[in-house]
Amino acid sequence: MSDTVKHQRPIRNNPGYPRDLMTLAPSARIRATELAAWLGVTEVTVWRWSRDGGRLPKPYKLSPNVTVWIAGEIQQAVSEGRVQ
Repeated sequence: MSDTVKHQRPIRNNPGYPRDLMTLAPSARIRATELAAWLGVTEVTVWRWSRDGGRLPKPYKLSPNVTVWIAGEIQQAVSEGRVQ
């Protein structure tokens, strides 16, 4: 049996993944998979934190299958201590 959580996607085989969130341009867009990897949580937790309680800002829907967060908004949430 694998040690990974069922609903969590495997991290890409890219040594630079996830990118360092705090050095991204404030206008950079971040997908749920990368945000979850950077925060050390599952994608489900990222969605829940965005939906409930305001730990994360609301995401932006770019198309029916593409939703992103803005790096500057995530950086602000981290600096305010809403996310660790």
